Amino acid sequence: MAQFLNCLLEIGLDIDHICVSTHKHPFSEEAYPEAIRKKMLVEHVRLATEVRPKEVIKHIFNRKSYNISRFDSALLHDRIKQKLKERQYSHVILDSLYVCPYLDTIRNNSEARIIVRTHNVEHLIWRQLATNQNGSIRKWYMKRLAEDLKRFEIDALNKADQIFTITKDDAENFRKHGVQKPLHTVPVAVSIPSRAADTVQNTICFIGSMNWGPNIEAVNILRTSIFPKLKKNFPDLQFHLAGSFMDDQFPSDPAEYFVNHGFVEDSNAFLGKHGILVLPLLSGSGIKIKVLEAMALGTPVVTTSVGAMGIDSKNAMLIADKEDLMIDMISQLINSKEKRKELGDAARHMIVTNYSTKTISEKIQKLLNDH
Repeated sequence: MAQFLNCLLEIGLDIDHICVSTHKHPFSEEAYPEAIRKKMLVEHVRLATEVRPKEVIKHIFNRKSYNISRFDSALLHDRIKQKLKERQYSHVILDSLYVCPYLDTIRNNSEARIIVRTHNVEHLIWRQLATNQNGSIRKWYMKRLAEDLKRFEIDALNKADQIFTITKDDAENFRKHGVQKPLHTVPVAVSIPSRAADTVQNTICFIGSMNWGPNIEAVNILRTSIFPKLKKNFPDLQFHLAGSFMDDQFPSDPAEYFVNHGFVEDSNAFLGKHGILVLPLLSGSGIKIKVLEAMALGTPVVTTSVGAMGIDSKNAMLIADKEDLMIDMISQLINSKEKRKELGDAARHMIVTNYSTKTISEKIQKLLNDH
């Protein structure tokens, strides 16, 4: 979101930014990028998104999306109405499906064109998660959430004037599922670090938020299967893990050279000095920001087709959907500093060419001017 705001500012737009904060993602004035704050009005509205058993039961019967209803707040509806009375806007951008409950309020109180910027095809993530669940009741409930979310997702996008997707695959999925409004692919802009990663390091690492199912699933695969198999040939191999919302998951084991760093303030510093980024993701849609950030550093990346989704870079990362093939690819990189550097350099060049702030800003400006 910060990179998208930087792109909007790059083309000289006057912006008001309303942030949604929750118990899991509280608003912090100190954490909000100062360079962005100086150029726009920023405020936040706190939403109570905690899961409530009574609401869960109610939504089973009314077939509304419980995923979405948790973000639907009368307080925020009122604040949006007030903002629309105070100023005339040419465009209102809803950054994520989860703020689409406010689409009708915007439409009824403003002539502004409404753009929804989607981060993923959300219902597909929940469908994939349901497939990987154990237990018939849990699997049924997850499928139900996915079905209800799909209905809301397609209906909401068809109420917008334009949709910005982060990947072409997401745009094609939306079109296939009945979205008829203009769909435009606007990739994430990536800042290019001045320093490249240290490809001398032949450790493996993973970074990601541990309140997102696909990440937990991927780390479980790494921790219980891929890493132990690699250690048979590389007894001194280290595995470094970092991410927010870690709680007591995946405790460090110094004897096994497994280090859980928990939340790290600087993800680039972590990725830059912990070797090969391994992402055995099995579910999720949309582009994976951590993959782009790692590639911008020149960190070698090994991932699945899901992890590589939306990134047109067949020579800039290694992709394997079978575990044995992924282990073989990682092993080759561990054995060769030259291969690590070659892959990292190709990744960095691809990001500079296709994902710079200037390139993405120019695309956004054209889309806003043409519509």
